[in-house]
Parts: sequence; C-alpha cells; structure tokens
Amino acid sequence: MKNAPMHSKPDTAASRRAFLKRASALSVAGIAAPWALNLAAMAEASAATASDAGDYKALVCVFLYGGNDYANTLVPYDSASYAAYQQMRPSFAYSRASLAATALNPASAPLDRLGAAHQYALAPELAPLLPLFDAGQMGVILNVGTLVQPTTKLQYINKSVKLPPKLFSHNDQQSVWQSSSPEGATSGWGGRIGDLFESGNGNATFTCVNVSGNAVFMSGRSAVQYQVSTG
Repeated sequence: MKNAPMHSKPDTAASRRAFLKRASALSVAGIAAPWALNLAAMAEASAATASDAGDYKALVCVFLYGGNDYANTLVPYDSASYAAYQQMRPSFAYSRASLAATALNPASAPLDRLGAAHQYALAPELAPLLPLFDAGQMGVILNVGTLVQPTTKLQYINKSVKLPPKLFSHNDQQSVWQSSSPEGATSGWGGRIGDLFESGNGNATFTCVNVSGNAVFMSGRSAVQYQVSTG
C-alpha cells in the first residue's frame, strides 16, 4: 500500500468533520444505507479520498475459514529445513528449484533454539507478494497460534501451563482467533478497537465495515459492523 501524498488544503479538516457529522446524523435517522451507496455523489466524500486524507489508516482482516497449509504457503528453504520438509511430505512438497524465485531474504533471519538461521520461500503462486516483502511493506510472523503462552508438548501433556479453552475444537479456536474468547462470544477484538475509535470520529457508520456478511471479529460493544457485499 503506497502512502498517499499530503496536500495542504485548509478546508480538509472541516470537510471531514462535516462528512462524519452527517454520517452520524443519517445513521440515527435510519437512512444511512442508501446514502452510503451514493457516497461518490457527495461533495463531502472528497474528504475521505486518498489525496486529502493522508492520515487514513485501516486494519484489514482476511480470515480463512477452514484451514491453511502453512508449510506449503511459507515453505522452508534452507537446506536442512527443506530436507525435513520434503521428508515429511514427499508426495506434495514443492521442489527446491521451484522456490528459488520466491526465496525471502529478511534483514534478520529467524533462528532455531540452537542459533541456526532458517530461510523461507513463498509458495510460487504467491510470487506477486514478493516485491512487497522486498520493499519492507509486508512481514511474516511465524509460529502464531491460539496458545496463551509458549508451550512445549510435555507442558501440554502435564497441563502445567495455561491453555486456551477447548483446544483442538475447530469452531472454538476460530472464535478465539476473532474474539479472544471461546465460541459464543458477542464481541471481537476488531470491533472492540472500533469502540475505542468511535468516540474520535463522531460515531461514524463506517468505523467497522464487513464484506463477509457477519463476523464476531467486527462486532464491538457499541460499534456495529456495516455490512456490504463483495461487489
């Protein structure tokens, strides 16, 4: 994502305040939906364009319901790690030669417990993301899960550390990802972030926007997710 150029327009802040004030008023009046669909026709919408709102930021969550084959998404590439990867999945491992073009070269390589450096490569199908990584606009976070703290297999067996509720339950862990709570949670951490920002943007209708229909991730205690179609 490129940073938008900053423009010096003395009326931008006032326009943005008017834009948000009108959004809040129309939301209360119950007519925000058709108004939202015609945003492009409104003069105040210019306050939300990339050229004017140089300070605009958004948190975008793409949630993969089901599962993701992590080892064929971010593939071990250094010789030792690749050999172990290939041994564990001989029938559907990427060839090391096919990964050469998408090998990642981070500023600091991840280390194992013995201090040996690891290298990874993106799956060949993800090659369009490589320029973003090389430009420092994308990062990879390894070994992320719903665990409460780093946990060894022995600690898990002995139950000597705190564990997430209903570990290995697919639907419960989906809920933990979105809400930090087991299934049945009514608010998600995305929506709760929205709660904090609402007070600074006039309770704007568009604090939380969802293109997937409905998700606990976007539900706040006061922020309501504005649902739109993928079209």
